[in-house]
Amino acid sequence: MRNSFWLAVVALAVLAPMCRAQQKMPFLKAHGSRIVTATGEPVVLKGFNLGNWLVEEMWLSPFDTDPPAGSQFKKVNDHVRLRQTFTTRFGKEKADRLLDLWRSNFITAEDFARLKADGANCVRLPFTYDLEDEPGGLFRWLDFAVAQAKANGIYVILDLHGAPGRQGIEHHTGEEGVNQFFADTKFRTQTAQLWAKIAAHYKDEPTVAGYDLLNEPVGAPNAASVHFAHSQLYEAVRTVDPNHIVIIEDGYKNLDQMPDPRIMGWQNVVYSLHSYKFDAKTADDHDGHLKWWVMAQSKGVQDKWQVPVYVGEWNLEPHGNPEKIRMYAQAFNDANMSWSLWTYKTTSKWGGSMWGLYTPKTGLKAINPFTDSFEQIEAAIPEIRTENLVRNGALAEALFH
Repeated sequence: MRNSFWLAVVALAVLAPMCRAQQKMPFLKAHGSRIVTATGEPVVLKGFNLGNWLVEEMWLSPFDTDPPAGSQFKKVNDHVRLRQTFTTRFGKEKADRLLDLWRSNFITAEDFARLKADGANCVRLPFTYDLEDEPGGLFRWLDFAVAQAKANGIYVILDLHGAPGRQGIEHHTGEEGVNQFFADTKFRTQTAQLWAKIAAHYKDEPTVAGYDLLNEPVGAPNAASVHFAHSQLYEAVRTVDPNHIVIIEDGYKNLDQMPDPRIMGWQNVVYSLHSYKFDAKTADDHDGHLKWWVMAQSKGVQDKWQVPVYVGEWNLEPHGNPEKIRMYAQAFNDANMSWSLWTYKTTSKWGGSMWGLYTPKTGLKAINPFTDSFEQIEAAIPEIRTENLVRNGALAEALFH
């Protein structure tokens, strides 16, 4: 069975570029409570987040995060601190080289063939505005992902994980503890300009399923602040792109706090929530969370506002198992709710878990950004390639079969 799977991956990797010209990815749109093609055919987007690729998250990575005692360095909690540490030690050129090495090894063209072989028809692509300062600029890796997805018949949702000013205190915004997006209008203006730039670039590309304007905007003082910011970003997109779906998250303020899109002047929008139950004590604790929190909220929004619902992130850790994963995926599918599991792969020092379809068998060798030489780090990073990880076949089976 394993050999058959890898033969399928190899075949897709070889044939996909040859079929690139034949790939007809229709534009998607919101119609009532469903996502449909231009001809009205319903589509449920199913797949993974490409987490930890363009937004490094230390808990998913092999990096040691604590500096040596008495060191000048601070703890590496996020992308910005990792890049600062590399730059201080090795200079900007070598720091850029290490980040580029991470990007080019974490996700490759073969990964999109793997995703297709497993049954995914969509990936959610987290990124931060910091990409603008990397070699190749904002679109180098976004364009790569869109091109490879297109070659394999997979849609891409562009997810702004870290906006200018950062929309929360969390490390996954790219810089922990900032949370100035909602406090200063200049950051919202910069973010609107960023989305206008992205929308102008992809306005004619149907492989992009939609724009997820602001990942988990939990730094907002209230739901109204989330809606106001989303309106500004929505208008920026619509000035240049009337075609693409715009995805609007609840920011953990609950879907039942989302406004009537008609009153907001929003068209072709999808509402989104993220689903985690970190306080689960047993696998069965996830059952009630699905029924009373995820599905009840989602059905209410679908019925009340006639808006599609997208579960942009979800997983069942702790105490998850394939049986419960299957239960969630089937519930989403039956309700015509698109979804993206968090996450496609992990590369931590601690080995496998339910967090990734691909995980290290026993954990990757730690990379110490404070003491390892440039050459040691350069040699270690390629170990994060997916072919060096172990595929969780039971998870794939639960999600797609």
